[in-house]
Amino acid sequence: MLTIDTTNMCSHLQKKLFEEDGMFHSLWIAMQNDSELTAVVRSRQLHIYRNGKKVLVLAGKSAPKMIREDPICKLLQIERIKWMEQRFNNALAAIMDGTTDSLKTIKEDIAELGVLSEDGIWNLLADYRDIQKKKQ
Repeated sequence: MLTIDTTNMCSHLQKKLFEEDGMFHSLWIAMQNDSELTAVVRSRQLHIYRNGKKVLVLAGKSAPKMIREDPICKLLQIERIKWMEQRFNNALAAIMDGTTDSLKTIKEDIAELGVLSEDGIWNLLADYRDIQKKKQ
C-alpha cells in the first residue's frame, strides 16, 4: 500500500485524490495496488515514480504533467475524460432545470470543464451565459 506525507500537499490536490468524487480518486486507488509505483509531495504537488523514474506530476489547480509513457498516465487520461463527462452531464441537467440553486451548484463544474466535444461544450457554455444574463 502506497503511503505519502500529505502535510505540504495542496488542499485542492488532496480533494482530487482522496475524495470519492475527486478527479484523481480512481488513480489513487489504482496506485495503491501497483507495487512498482512510489510517490512524494514536492512543491505542493504529487510526483509519481515507477521503479525510480518519474512518470507523472499531479497538481491541485493546474493540469497533470505526464513525463513519460506509463500505464498510470493512460489511466489518468481515461479517468479525466470520465470525470469531465460527468461534470458536463451535471451542468447540462442543471441548466435544463434552470433553478438558481441548481445553477449555483455547477459553477465549479463549468470552470473545470475541458473540451470533450467542441459543439457540446460550446452549446453548454452559451446556455449557461444566457441563463446568467436572465438572472441578473
